[in-house]
Amino acid sequence: MEGNIAGTMPPPIPAGTGAKKSTSGWAIAAMIGVFLVVVPPVPIICGIIALVKIHNSGGRKGGTTLAVVALVLGCLEVVFALLAGLAMPVILRAKKKADTVQAMSNLRQVGALMYQFDQDWGTFPSQKIRTDNPDKFPGVSGGDDANAYLSMLIAGGYTQAEDLFYAKGGSRAKKKPDNVISPPNQILEAGECGFGYVMLADGKAMSSADNSGRPLLVAPLVAHSSGANPDFNIEPFDQKAIYLRLDQSIQQARINKSTKHVTLPGLTMTLFDTGERTVWGTTDVPDVKAPK
Repeated sequence: MEGNIAGTMPPPIPAGTGAKKSTSGWAIAAMIGVFLVVVPPVPIICGIIALVKIHNSGGRKGGTTLAVVALVLGCLEVVFALLAGLAMPVILRAKKKADTVQAMSNLRQVGALMYQFDQDWGTFPSQKIRTDNPDKFPGVSGGDDANAYLSMLIAGGYTQAEDLFYAKGGSRAKKKPDNVISPPNQILEAGECGFGYVMLADGKAMSSADNSGRPLLVAPLVAHSSGANPDFNIEPFDQKAIYLRLDQSIQQARINKSTKHVTLPGLTMTLFDTGERTVWGTTDVPDVKAPK
């Protein structure tokens, strides 16, 4: 017949007159990738492949709208992921700043209580005071840690707020202060105190009459690190330590990342170096009691 040349292909069937189109599996995969949000580029890659496959199918594959929507949403996910990555360091710094401010506020309040104790007993808390006056400090444990010594402030009636003794990063325990101090053995349990308490060798407590530049309370120590020159935790306060001196001033100083010791501003010596021209002199040796 005229116009029907043997061996030639018939013209394509107009859309809508033949079999129903099947949705591209790549388009479906792209949309699934959007909702899984495991790897943001997945819906973008799948969406692009779907559009190419649909275009080359000669009308046999559908799902263009699905692929385009997945492609757009995938691009938005990538943008949001990038923005979140840029914002995260700012958020973390703000969080550490807030933790530092809170710890310094607590340090100031505990310092005031320590000075009230010193006025009453002649020194800051010590095992000797605790042992000689058990009726004055009911329920205080016999431990040789910061929790035991600082709990004397609660047992002795100077405060009932455990919240004051918390500082982030000073303990392995995840427990935070619950302000439960009765029965007495619940005073400053592990995790409820974050400050290290500075004493002298042989269990001797300092007093307000000692060198005013000496640190009395410090944070944040590496968990359970104590002794003459303890290690500090660089994470909680943006690589800085905070400490209360005997002159009642609150100080901040940089923690050396390699040694984990606190370097005094403008000096090469650390917070607990002894010897001439230091706050400890040549006779006294600091002994830091870590929180538990």
